[in-house]
Amino acid sequence: MGSVVHGGSGGIHLQGVTNATVTGNTIVGNWSCRGEYWCGGGGMYISNSSSVLVTGNHIEGNWAAPLAGYGGGIEVDESDAHLTGNALIGNMTGEWHGHGGGVAILSTVPVTLSNNVIAHNESGTDGGGVSVITHGAPASQAVLVNNTIAHNGATGIAVTGYATVTLRNNIVVGHGVGITETEAIPGTPPEVAIDADTNLLWNDEDPIVGTAAICEEPRLWPNLAPRTGSPAVDAGIDIPWLTMDIAGSPRAPGAYDLGAFEWLGEYLHIPLVVRQHR
Repeated sequence: MGSVVHGGSGGIHLQGVTNATVTGNTIVGNWSCRGEYWCGGGGMYISNSSSVLVTGNHIEGNWAAPLAGYGGGIEVDESDAHLTGNALIGNMTGEWHGHGGGVAILSTVPVTLSNNVIAHNESGTDGGGVSVITHGAPASQAVLVNNTIAHNGATGIAVTGYATVTLRNNIVVGHGVGITETEAIPGTPPEVAIDADTNLLWNDEDPIVGTAAICEEPRLWPNLAPRTGSPAVDAGIDIPWLTMDIAGSPRAPGAYDLGAFEWLGEYLHIPLVVRQHR
């Protein structure tokens, strides 16, 4: 298991850095703080940084704080960051109040998520998978492309307060509500812009679907790769800058699959080990 620290980030803390790459790490079992409120980034905390690439990491079983906090797996705060090809599994925010069990984004600088598997995370308040949030203008900004966001409790993606979110080719399945927008302060309407196009949604409720949504049973393997007959296969739109999937397999122009994985027949090319953490 990973280390236990008090404050900042339990795993990796990047603050005020430029041109940083975090790749190929296993970040498991960390706490951002113990016995405190509003800690962030149980696995990784990125703050006031630019040109940060987080790729190919396994981030599992981390906890932002026992009671309240942001980003059980990763918190990105006011940073130009790209999170791609990571597995964020079984991370948690505080049980009383928290946002973003897998990833919390609080950044007026656009943050990009692509080819990530974000699964079995939990949050005390909302955004069991991903939370994009600011309490006032200017808006927090996020771009989510070809991610698989699955089984993260009550909400897959929560967009809260002031936020602008672009969603393309994602799979969001197995939640109480797939995508939701909520107020930052009770009684204050959210100022939210969600641009969703060509995503697969299969949740108890899907009040926000956007354009060309596919609302069908996803037919995924336990590792969340598509099975034969999955509606995710060949259903995506081309993303010119995203030419590979999470496993390094090429994406076919004109026939992108949805989610983090391209379909490779019945071969399970990446095992996804999920452990429940409490």
